[in-house]
Amino acid sequence: MMRFYRLTRPEAETTVRALVSNFYDETPAGLYEEADFQDLAEQLSWILHGTVTVGTIAPVYDAFDELAQIENGTHHRIRRNGSFTLDNTPDLLDIVDTQLREGIWFLLQYAGFKARTDTTTVPEALAA
Repeated sequence: MMRFYRLTRPEAETTVRALVSNFYDETPAGLYEEADFQDLAEQLSWILHGTVTVGTIAPVYDAFDELAQIENGTHHRIRRNGSFTLDNTPDLLDIVDTQLREGIWFLLQYAGFKARTDTTTVPEALAA
C-alpha cells in the first residue's frame, strides 16, 4: 500500500523555492518553452498534492529573474551615485525577496495546498 506524506507549510515553501530556482538556473529568461513551465507545474502539483498552473509559477520565476538582475547590477531600478555612497540595492533585494515570498504564498494558496499539521518530518515519517 502506498502512503502519501504531505508537507508542512515551511517544507512546501522551501520545495517551491528550490524547484523554481533550479528551473531558473537551468533555463534563463526567454530561453524556455511553455512545455518546460508545464512540466514544472506538473512536478509541483504532484509534490504539493494540489493543482499548480503555469500562471502561478510565472511570478515566482520573474522574482528569481529580478534577483539575478539586482545581483549582477543590471536591474532597471538600481540607483547609485558616482561614489557609491547612495545605493538602493539592499532595499531592492528586500522588495524582490518579499515579492518572491508572496508569489510562493499565492502559488500554494491557488494550488489548494493543505499543510500537514503534525511536527514529524518527511524523512522521519518514511522511516516509520
